[in-house]
Amino acid sequence: MFSFGHRAGTLLLGLTIGVVLAGSLALAVPEPVPTAARVDDDAALAAPPAIRKDVAPAAAPTAPV
Repeated sequence: MFSFGHRAGTLLLGLTIGVVLAGSLALAVPEPVPTAARVDDDAALAAPPAIRKDVAPAAAPTAPV
């Protein structure tokens, strides 16, 4: 077993502060968003939605006999 003697308190305090600082830094830095997932709002509003004219309308439901 290891014995740190009277330096154990100082060592434990330093390790605790280091973990707290590393965790704070990890939470403070935002994760990058992939460019493929970004949506340009102006481009989405500029073009009207495409309407396909080659698709037949859905058939009306028939009443049961």
